[in-house]
Amino acid sequence: TELSGFSVHIVLNQVRSSADITVGENLKSACRNFLGLSVTFAGYTRHDEAVTKNINNKEPFMLFNSRSPIVQQIKTLTENIVTGGDFTMHKDLVNGRVP
Repeated sequence: TELSGFSVHIVLNQVRSSADITVGENLKSACRNFLGLSVTFAGYTRHDEAVTKNINNKEPFMLFNSRSPIVQQIKTLTENIVTGGDFTMHKDLVNGRVP
């Protein structure tokens, strides 16, 4: 088929709660159940006003905020896209917190 070899990866942006993160799993299920597509939920980045500040100042976020948790989240989802890995819910998310 035309889609053979084509990979779809879901990435959520500006997540604020664990409920937001479940959207990724729900989209993955909907793609499989209704479209017959096997997709990967690569991960998410949480909401952070520093990102908006850097964008408005035309500054590269990852250089100016190298210790931000978002940098690790970007690295994780990038690794998942490259390797075909799937995001796994972190135990803190079950308690409603976004690490």
